[in-house]
Amino acid sequence: RREKEMKKKINEEFRNFVQRVEEYTGTLPAHQQLIFDVPERKLGFMGVPHKNMVFIMPCLHCLVELSEPFMVITLEDIRLVYFERVDLSLHNFDMVIIFNDLKRVPFQIKAIDRKSLEGIKQWLDGAVEGGITHYEGPRGMNWTKIMQTVRANPDFEKEGGWSFLSMEGGEEDEEDPDDLESEYDPSGGEAGSDDGGDDEEYEKDDDEDKAKMKDELDDDAEDDDDDDDDDDDDDASEGEPEEEDD
Repeated sequence: RREKEMKKKINEEFRNFVQRVEEYTGTLPAHQQLIFDVPERKLGFMGVPHKNMVFIMPCLHCLVELSEPFMVITLEDIRLVYFERVDLSLHNFDMVIIFNDLKRVPFQIKAIDRKSLEGIKQWLDGAVEGGITHYEGPRGMNWTKIMQTVRANPDFEKEGGWSFLSMEGGEEDEEDPDDLESEYDPSGGEAGSDDGGDDEEYEKDDDEDKAKMKDELDDDAEDDDDDDDDDDDDDASEGEPEEEDD
């Protein structure tokens, strides 16, 4: 209880401090005014920006983590965000922030719960006017090599820029169901063959097989009759007495 009261007192004092500062600087020119940002806990998510798992919170103008070591990333400095290791078989993904100043090293927040992905996307879409561009893919990227290539190419933006990241998502072009139907041939023949002709051919082959089978059965029956006649002759010859010579 004592700790609760102390926390409440500190919050009230800080709130009063913020209010007095904003009132005072509000009378100054725009570039001298101070605006205090308030973290949105409802939009927060767990992640590892440094070494420890911490609670990261979006604000109106920045993304912050207020424990030690703290993290403050201004939204105006962000060029785009790339989500790495986004895969249904994985429970976590990584978030890579690329800055407008290409000399800065991309900042990575690791081990974010997959359940937070859609919420982060929605926040990025409404964070600034027009939203912050974001891509995703199933693999981790070699950002050291990528940034070296980007910095060395002055025409990088003209040659498609960061759009290559959209190809890393592994999404295959969807095929037209009509094309799939036209290519599918259950008989194993070429696509687009006439089904009616195939049916006639099958019926013809079936009739020939039946006729051939009937001929074979008739031949077997004749052979059996011949064998029976031969057996009867043998029996008759055995039953006749032999004539004695005088």
